[in-house]
Amino acid sequence: MGVEMKKLLSGLILAMIPLVLSGCGSGDFTSGTTISGVGSKGPVKGASIAIYGVTAAGQIGSTPLATTTTATDGSGSFSANLGSYTGAIFATMSGSSASYTDEATNNPAATLGATKLHAVAVITAPGPFNLAITPFTELAYEQAASLAPTDITSANTNISNLFLQGTSIISTLPANIAGTAQAVTNPDRINYSLALARFSQVLSTGSYTVQQGISRLKSEISGTTLTSPEWTAAAGALAANTTFTNNFQSGLLSAPVLIAFSPAAYSAIISQPVTITAKVTNYNGAAVAAGSTVTFTASSGALSSATTTDANGKATVVLTPSAVGTTTVNASATISGVTVSTATAATVAVVHDPNDPGTVALTSSNTSVQNNQTVTLYATVGVVGGGPNHVTPGSAPNPAATVTFAITSGSGSLSSATATTDTSTGIASVTLSSTAPLTTIATNNVTVTATAVSASGTSTPVTSSPLQVAFTPDPLIPATVAVSASPSSIADDGSTASTITATVTNYVGTPLSGVPVTFTTTGGTLGSSSPVTTNSSGVAQMTLTSSSAGSGTVTASATADGVTKTGSTTVTFTAVASGTVTVLVKTTGTLPTSTLIGSISATLTYPTTKGLTIPTTVGTTANPTVSGVASSALPEFNTGTSGQVIMGVISTSGFSTGQFATIVFNYTSANKPVTGDFGIASGAVVTDPSNNTLSGISVAIQSVTVN
Repeated sequence: MGVEMKKLLSGLILAMIPLVLSGCGSGDFTSGTTISGVGSKGPVKGASIAIYGVTAAGQIGSTPLATTTTATDGSGSFSANLGSYTGAIFATMSGSSASYTDEATNNPAATLGATKLHAVAVITAPGPFNLAITPFTELAYEQAASLAPTDITSANTNISNLFLQGTSIISTLPANIAGTAQAVTNPDRINYSLALARFSQVLSTGSYTVQQGISRLKSEISGTTLTSPEWTAAAGALAANTTFTNNFQSGLLSAPVLIAFSPAAYSAIISQPVTITAKVTNYNGAAVAAGSTVTFTASSGALSSATTTDANGKATVVLTPSAVGTTTVNASATISGVTVSTATAATVAVVHDPNDPGTVALTSSNTSVQNNQTVTLYATVGVVGGGPNHVTPGSAPNPAATVTFAITSGSGSLSSATATTDTSTGIASVTLSSTAPLTTIATNNVTVTATAVSASGTSTPVTSSPLQVAFTPDPLIPATVAVSASPSSIADDGSTASTITATVTNYVGTPLSGVPVTFTTTGGTLGSSSPVTTNSSGVAQMTLTSSSAGSGTVTASATADGVTKTGSTTVTFTAVASGTVTVLVKTTGTLPTSTLIGSISATLTYPTTKGLTIPTTVGTTANPTVSGVASSALPEFNTGTSGQVIMGVISTSGFSTGQFATIVFNYTSANKPVTGDFGIASGAVVTDPSNNTLSGISVAIQSVTVN
């Protein structure tokens, strides 16, 4: 849709719709879209305002969303409530008798006459919304390719950039800059008002009507470029216009309206100064007066002292960065009572010096050594790299790094706490030793880290991963001496011995051979006082006897490489008893009538652990003796088998049942014999004189007498 067609359509709509739906200050402003607006060419008194919705097809609605009028106090303000409406809007300001004070001529009775000014905007969400209606919004309306939201936004942005140095022609509300009005200090509103005054100067110089002036500027726009001798000349003419300078707020033409960094982005190496530049301009885009003070602030780092603008309106400050990352810098300037601040901060991408440490790899000549040995620690330092993209730390050697080594756990000592990297390898080294006693039998794990900084000390420290070195005990040092006794209890007879065994091992349990072991005892008598050397199994043995009751603790001491370890065990000595035991042996059962016993063959059993002996030579009649048997009996006794007495009796004349043998034992023992210790082994045979086995006749113990 062309501009003339758009204007014709809007005119028809305005002619058809009475502007009486809502008055200035009326309506519900508690919710929905509430408009706060200003109509200005300077500020217009009593103009009619109508606001319409725009359809998705770019057509202006037939009924206004709201109507109102501008205030009569000279501020040009108006307000309206659009309810819940969002989307594109079309606003028009008209009124043949609506008046304003022309800035270039100071004519307070200038009127809109037949002039109508429009504005198009896009409301994206319900809520407060600023809306200015000025010759510049009219120019944007006429420049819009259509009333589609994207075209509206594009046109408004372009006109804002061409005439207001980016200040929005829609959301910025121009102020009343008349000398009698309250002083204005908002730089964006001043910028807008001075641009309107400059437009008035164009009209005055060229004797144009408002619409002619708009058309003139429109014809001089090509895309995003403005080539307008009138607009350029109007800046100087306004500054020379005493009617303006005498009747409007003093100092406005020199007031700052924009401060921006040039460039807006910087890169710097930490601790190295970087110069940052900001330019301060007035309504005309021209530099403010030289010597104007500009104040800078930074999110981190140190700034040089406050600075002033040069002839080009530029002020510089020197930032010395203190932290890697992004540092932001802002600036502000106050001139003629107007303070302007940067809308967008300058950013400084701070990186490490390319030669600063970026990586530290800690290694050692060995990770496990004996306690009396040392290891060499190597810290290989790689540089960061460089550039604003924070290059991934590389492996290039850093020839100027100071490395601090630290022990974080364990008992150790460093040859030096710090070292400098070698200029050709980037490696710094120190030695590490154990401070645990050489006699220790526990592994001493020492953990170490290495931290690198630049030689200047200004870089961020970089720390390696922890490295652990195990200092192990001397493998020849005895760690344990295990001592045992077999048996652990012996008779105090002076001859019965207990064998004492000492097993010597190192810290990992390996038997140690060739280690001298000395035995001592608190009771009893050792087989030798000389040390006994351990065999291949780590074993040394000694005997122990005693002639008195009680106990003895045997200690075995093993010594190797200056370290002695001990172990012990206790042996009990039991008192010995002595005496005799008389054992009577008999036959039992009932003999058949007229039958006698002819022979007996039986074995008496006794314990071998109670010191029992038969002190008589085998074959004599003294002990054992035969009783209850005819004198013609031929006794046979055999004591050659330990624990047995083999008995044999033969009688040709025969004899009856009952006691037939007496055996006397001597004993010396810590464990006195008892009746139950004696018995007859199975297999005893009793025959008649004709050598026939007698059934029902057996051999048994008649009695045991212990004295």
